Amino acid sequence: MISYGWLLAGIAKSPEHKPDDMNKSTLNFWILFTVSIILSALIISIFIKVLKVALFVILVLVLAPIIYIVLKLLLPGARGKSEDDKLKSRP
Repeated sequence: MISYGWLLAGIAKSPEHKPDDMNKSTLNFWILFTVSIILSALIISIFIKVLKVALFVILVLVLAPIIYIVLKLLLPGARGKSEDDKLKSRP
């Protein structure tokens, strides 16, 4: 078996790697990690809302003329003036 005790003893004895520093860096990592996940979730939800609004506007702009034409064809009073309704011009 390979023993890594000498490596761990060297890290524990070195002045730059204190256990408190490890706890602070670990805590900083988890704080940054959770904040980044929350911010990315907010950005994604805002992006999806913007996409929904854009899709809604596009569908309204596409469907409005089609519905107008269908209603114009179906409703008898909305056909406009016929030849009988026009005023006769004077000769």
